[in-house]
Amino acid sequence: MQIESDLSRSGSLAEKEIVTRQSFSESNTEPVITVIIPAYNASDHLAKCVNSLKKQQFRDFEIIAVNDGSTDNTQQVLEYQLQLLDRPYTIVTRKNGGVSAARNSGIEHARGKYLFFIDADDYLSPHCLLKLYNKMVEGSSDIVFCGFVRVDKAGRLIKGYRDSYSYLETVVESQRAIISFLRKEIWISVGCALYRKETVDKYRLKFLEGCNYGEDQDFIIRYLSNSQCVSSVPEELMYYVSHPASATNQSTMGRFLGVDMWRDLGDYLK
Repeated sequence: MQIESDLSRSGSLAEKEIVTRQSFSESNTEPVITVIIPAYNASDHLAKCVNSLKKQQFRDFEIIAVNDGSTDNTQQVLEYQLQLLDRPYTIVTRKNGGVSAARNSGIEHARGKYLFFIDADDYLSPHCLLKLYNKMVEGSSDIVFCGFVRVDKAGRLIKGYRDSYSYLETVVESQRAIISFLRKEIWISVGCALYRKETVDKYRLKFLEGCNYGEDQDFIIRYLSNSQCVSSVPEELMYYVSHPASATNQSTMGRFLGVDMWRDLGDYLK
């Protein structure tokens, strides 16, 4: 195990990070997929999330877990759970900066050709990464997304993807996908898609830090605007755990908190 500390950053990531890397490979070959997990006070949820990664049929991936200044035992749970996997992983321990900053940190440390994001309290179907990857390669898409199921903490179904949205029947141009996304005909959740890291790096795409609402939509639309082709896997492959308190807060305040994000995004797309 290799430990590095006091890594300097530029811009909003200019702060100290402690990085712990564990590799299970004798070679220095890069993984196909990097799975990025932002975690803040997530000790109660991490085991289920990591266990769903352990069960993935697709095996050529690494994990970047970012402990975003947790005050519980998230760090210890991460270290224990990730050691149970036979996948390379990196744990980044940093000062709390919010989920966007944590995801951006994960992007900086990622070595994979493709990026996948999952929140610490969500979990995946065993087929998720494999089906997204196969569709990506098959259609030469720049982004592939799947459906999701909203469940409560006990895993009980709240709502399925098809209850509100549709899938893409074929590979479509990104501009058409943006229109469908804005019309809410389709929905691309940040944690239900596979992205090309080359695109993220080339266009310096980041999650909006300090944004309290809409940072996911902002990232998706910016990514789509710098892409060519989009496709989907017409299956619900991710389980999104819904928390009543946060859902209520978004429904009452979201329209106000997202004003600045949509204005900035409009300027970006001009």
